[in-house]
Amino acid sequence: MPNSFRTRRIAVGEHRILTRWSRARRPGGGLPVVLVHGYAASGKYMIPTLRALAADHDVYLPDLPGWGGSSRPPAALGVAELADVLSDWMEQMRIPRAAFVANSFGCQVATMLAVRRPDRAACLLLIGPTIDRSAPGALAQILRLGRVA
Repeated sequence: MPNSFRTRRIAVGEHRILTRWSRARRPGGGLPVVLVHGYAASGKYMIPTLRALAADHDVYLPDLPGWGGSSRPPAALGVAELADVLSDWMEQMRIPRAAFVANSFGCQVATMLAVRRPDRAACLLLIGPTIDRSAPGALAQILRLGRVA
């Protein structure tokens, strides 16, 4: 399938954020969707999701600073700093409010953005959030799952 999306580096303060995006193929689409990748990869693995959602939504896929094609900050950014950069990136992209689809570590970033800037986050879809620090082992996670199920 040919690229059905655009790619450009967006200046956000000292950062250059590689951004892939596609406009809705059907007019009158729903909320814009922002995809937020996990810790061990760039957003490249989320391109099939971008393409699938682009039928009905404007979809945006930034590489967070330090990942993929985005610039590398002098020191690693924490979750709150990444959330702030993502919010500033939304401002640059003229996205006032969006639905977020986040994976793994990206869930922490999207959730922090929603806490710090609730006006920007219409809803969150969190896929495979990272493990809770208060229950770090597999056994603790299994016991928690048993309480929820």
